[in-house]
Amino acid sequence: MAFEMDHFNYHVTDMKRSVEFYEKALGMKVIREMGSPEGPVHFSMMGYEDQRVLLELMWEASHTGAYDTGDRSYHFCVLTDDIENALMLHRSMGCIHEERPGGNCHFIKDPDGYLIEIMKKR
Repeated sequence: MAFEMDHFNYHVTDMKRSVEFYEKALGMKVIREMGSPEGPVHFSMMGYEDQRVLLELMWEASHTGAYDTGDRSYHFCVLTDDIENALMLHRSMGCIHEERPGGNCHFIKDPDGYLIEIMKKR
């Protein structure tokens, strides 16, 4: 029996804002969508065309207010071959959560407060 990672899910409060964030901050694209932008539920599957694992953004029309993202440091990580320019971009966007000493990685937060680690490709 074999398993393969397909996607992970974040609930978002504003699909348009979240899609624009992931496009600008991480260079992701919408690979496919399901449901209706008007509700009751809408999904945008985001990622990179040459990679299999996707980020599933889920918006529910009936949900009001912010989501509780918890108090733990759960996150996903993306690699980049240009950590310096990534850091400059994220600083300009105002989404830096934490810069780590050594300049090999930093953390950003998306519009709903989810953490993303940006790590220098080795």
